[in-house]
Amino acid sequence: MLLEKKEYLLAYREVMLNPDIALTEKAMYAYLISQCNDNGTCELSRKTIMSDLGISSDACTKYTNLLASHFYIDINLIIENNGRVSHNEYVIMPVAIKKTLNEEESNQMEGLK
Repeated sequence: MLLEKKEYLLAYREVMLNPDIALTEKAMYAYLISQCNDNGTCELSRKTIMSDLGISSDACTKYTNLLASHFYIDINLIIENNGRVSHNEYVIMPVAIKKTLNEEESNQMEGLK
């Protein structure tokens, strides 16, 4: 089980203490965790997120994209049979995976020098 969730919220300390992540993105991160199942995934429409958090479409995109760019979440599009996007699946990435990705990127950059 990736995340243990009962009546409380488990948020990764690294995310909450990261000075490069604004309070609004931290709130989005906490919200997504609160909606996730035991596997650390949740399927939400942007409309639901915008309604629940009282934010605009642009803000929703900005916050989720920033979290994804830091490898704190992964965003997968759920496509309907007609080829249209139905909603997104958000995956909370363990900090250990994030660190591994960053190490791999560093090794790749070293190889380019």
